[in-house]
Amino acid sequence: MKRSDRLKTAMQNLRAGKRSVIRMVIGITIVIFFILSYILVLQVFENYQTSTEEKMKSLCYRFLDIEEGTSLDVLAERVQEGLERIQYPSGVMPTVLVSIQPVGCHEAQGSIADPKEMDYLQYVMSLLRRGAVYTAGNVQLDLGDITYEAKNYTHWNRPRYKDLMSDSSLFRIGLYDPRYNLLPERIFDGAEEALLAGSLPESPGELLVDEYLLTVYNVEMVPQELVGKTITIYNKAEGKAVLREYRVSGVLKNEVWDRRESDDTYDLHSEHICAYLREEDAAGFEVSSGSLRYYYPTYGALTKNIDNIGALMMNQVEWTELDASTGMLSDVTLEVASYHWVLSQAGRFLCILGGVAIMAAIGSAGYLLYFYRGRSRKFYTMLDSIGMRRKDRMRICRSEILLIMGISTVMAIYLLLMFWFIFRYVIHNAMHFTPAFPMLPLLLTLIMIWSGILLLSAPFSRFRPVELSGQ
Repeated sequence: MKRSDRLKTAMQNLRAGKRSVIRMVIGITIVIFFILSYILVLQVFENYQTSTEEKMKSLCYRFLDIEEGTSLDVLAERVQEGLERIQYPSGVMPTVLVSIQPVGCHEAQGSIADPKEMDYLQYVMSLLRRGAVYTAGNVQLDLGDITYEAKNYTHWNRPRYKDLMSDSSLFRIGLYDPRYNLLPERIFDGAEEALLAGSLPESPGELLVDEYLLTVYNVEMVPQELVGKTITIYNKAEGKAVLREYRVSGVLKNEVWDRRESDDTYDLHSEHICAYLREEDAAGFEVSSGSLRYYYPTYGALTKNIDNIGALMMNQVEWTELDASTGMLSDVTLEVASYHWVLSQAGRFLCILGGVAIMAAIGSAGYLLYFYRGRSRKFYTMLDSIGMRRKDRMRICRSEILLIMGISTVMAIYLLLMFWFIFRYVIHNAMHFTPAFPMLPLLLTLIMIWSGILLLSAPFSRFRPVELSGQ
C-alpha cells in the first residue's frame, strides 16, 4: 500500500471520528503545553540564578569588621576568632583586607569628637591634626633618584576606589600577607596573570602598587618596567620614610578593584599600595581599618547561612534583625540572596508540578491510545475483513497518531509562544532580567515527548485478527 494511500485512509478515519479526535487533540495539547511551560520556566530561573551569580559574585560575601587599633601581632588571632564565629561551611573563601597606620593613632582618637557625629571633611581634618595620618598631599614616592608627588587627581563620575581627589584625600596603605588571600578565586578564578604585571609579594620587603596610583603620581613607566624597582614611601609632614626601599613585585590593574569593590560594598577598600612588611617595620604599625570577608561559592550557599531569611521574606522580621554575629551584608547582597530564597522555594514547587506533569503525560498518553484502540476496533475489523495486510494496518494506525500529535504540537507551541511573551515581560520588569528563549532544552523535551508517545503507540497498533473479528 502506498504511503499516500495510508495517509488518506488515516485522515478519513480521523474525520469520521471528529468529535473524539478533537477531544484527544485538546488533551494532548494541554499536556504538551504544560510540560514545555514547566521546562521553560525552569530554564529561565536557572539562567537567572547563573547570570545573577556571575554579575554579583563580588558581593556574594558576609564580613566582620576588624577593630581599628588592633596590633598586627594579634591580627592573625583576631582573624581566626572571626572564622570560628562564622563557622564557615566548605567552599567558603575567606580574605582579610587591612589598612595600616602608625601605632598610637587609635589612642589619639580619644581627644577628638565622635567620628559618627562629623561629616567626611570634618573627619579628615581631625585625622590631619593627629599628624601621623597619610594623605595624598603629604606622601611622596621616591624611585631611585626620582621623586613623584600626587598631581593628577580624580574628581566626579568615577569609580569609588578612585578616591584620591585632593591633597587632603586619605592615602591608604594596605597590609599584604600571603595567608590572607588578597585575590580570592571566587572572584578572580585563575585570572591573576591577566590582572597583575609581575607577581604577588613572596617575601617581606616587597609590595604591590596599582595602576591608578601611578596615574595620580604621574609615574610614566609602564607596569613591567616598574616591576623590580625599589620604592620608598616618604611622609613629608613628619619628614621621614614610612616604608624604605621596598621592592615592587607587581602592579595591579584597575580591573582588580572593578571586580572586587562596587558602589554597594559596605566595607569599601582602596589600598593602592599593599606592603609585605619587614618584621622591624611591622612593629610600628596597627590596623587603621579592615574587614574579614568570606566569599560563598554560590548565592544558594549564602542564603542557607542567613538566619531568619524566610521570616524576613514573609515580613515577620526586619532585615536589621538578621544575625550580624556571623557577618554583615550589604543591601544588594541581601536582595540577591532573598531572590535566591524565593527561587529555591519556587523550585521545590516547580519540581512537584514537574512530577505531576510527567504523570499526567504518561496517563494521558495511555488513555489516548486505549481510547483510540477502542474507537478504531470496528474500523480495523473492516480493514482486516477486506484483506489488508497487518503491516499496513499498523502503519495507518501510527499515521493517525502522528497526525494527532502533529496538530497538538503546533497548537501547544502557539500557546507556549503566547505564554513566553507574557512571562518574559513580567520577568524583565520584576527582576530586571531579560531571559533568552531556551530553544535547545524545549526541542529536546519535544523529542522526548514524541519518542515516548511513539514507543507507547507501538503495542497499541498491533491489532490481532482474533480481536478484530470479535472471536
